[in-house]
Amino acid sequence: MKLGINSSIWEIAGVEFYRAMDKIKNFGFRYVDVLAYGSTDPATMKGGKRRELIKKFKDLGLIASNMVMLTPGNISSNDLGEKRKCLDYLKECAEFQAELGGRQILLGYGGGSLTLDLSRERAWANSVDFIRNFCEWLLKMKMYLTLE
Repeated sequence: MKLGINSSIWEIAGVEFYRAMDKIKNFGFRYVDVLAYGSTDPATMKGGKRRELIKKFKDLGLIASNMVMLTPGNISSNDLGEKRKCLDYLKECAEFQAELGGRQILLGYGGGSLTLDLSRERAWANSVDFIRNFCEWLLKMKMYLTLE
């Protein structure tokens, strides 16, 4: 059995991932589900900080078992701009996961959210279409998607 840990416990407590990596290693963990939030949100990380984080992650021998993400919008929406924003964000997270050496993405709220202006059938069809498009892109990167 291989035991891993989710980085969210430190991020939520206000400890940046760069500092938390030492704690993760010292507790004996190798496998890390990296939460794409706060200090590890690839959309807000500057280039130099991202490179430093990736280098330290690899130097410590940590393994990115998952990149855990929440989309910045609703994937079941009819709004093409909202879905594009979500897809662009997920692609950036997947690229970050690949840079960490990982191959698996965990999509929080994986089915999207039902809103008042959508029928369940339309929301479901939108979510399926969105996930299919993302998975086709992930396939080219040899990555996997899991849904929360």
